[in-house]
Amino acid sequence: MATAELPGLGKLLSVPEFAEYSGMKQQTIRVWLCHGKLRGLKLGGRRLISHHELSRLLQEGWKNESK
Repeated sequence: MATAELPGLGKLLSVPEFAEYSGMKQQTIRVWLCHGKLRGLKLGGRRLISHHELSRLLQEGWKNESK
């Protein structure tokens, strides 16, 4: 899937794309989305996460709890 972009949200990343950029496991991302630690949206059965969320996590110095 090509990276989508929506006004006000910026680039939207799929779970695999987010995992690639962040170094996190896809399952961890899905759990964090489910528990609200990550904000995303569901579109057509796919979970999409704003690139801003990646920036927010990196600025907060998140710890990769899956490793």
